[in-house]
Amino acid sequence: MDVCTTAHMPVTLVWAEAPRTVREATLMLPARATVADALRVCGWFAAGQEPDAAALSVWGRRVQL
Repeated sequence: MDVCTTAHMPVTLVWAEAPRTVREATLMLPARATVADALRVCGWFAAGQEPDAAALSVWGRRVQL
């Protein structure tokens, strides 16, 4: 069994879409998942309608899609 292809990790996705409005979801994603993968799996956004890339971060560090 190849651990790299079967390992999963919990990911908590948080989005503040407006003042005092916060969405939160916990997902189980493959260990090599990207931010784009998490956004696609959460189902909050239509294809091509992801939030502004300038607003994306992981542990407080900005990331690219």
